[in-house]
Amino acid sequence: MKKVLPWVFSASVTGFLIDWCIVGFKIMNGDYEFTALVYAAAVFLIGIFGCLVYYRFAKSKCPHCGKTIWNILGNETYCPYCGKEIK
Repeated sequence: MKKVLPWVFSASVTGFLIDWCIVGFKIMNGDYEFTALVYAAAVFLIGIFGCLVYYRFAKSKCPHCGKTIWNILGNETYCPYCGKEIK
């Protein structure tokens, strides 16, 4: 998962930028039929925000046992797996 997520994030950002450039060119040419492109941009945004959420919440690991800690509130002081204090 560590190697796949950066690729998904990069592909989503690149796809989003290319998609909105195409939408911009279509608007400049007076063509307002870009509904499918907007849906594609929404999919790219879901990929971007999904990766960012994963990086924010799953990035923290216990220094003792190495398991991923879902520290949503940011105030975890003990590991839920091994019970040791997290500094």
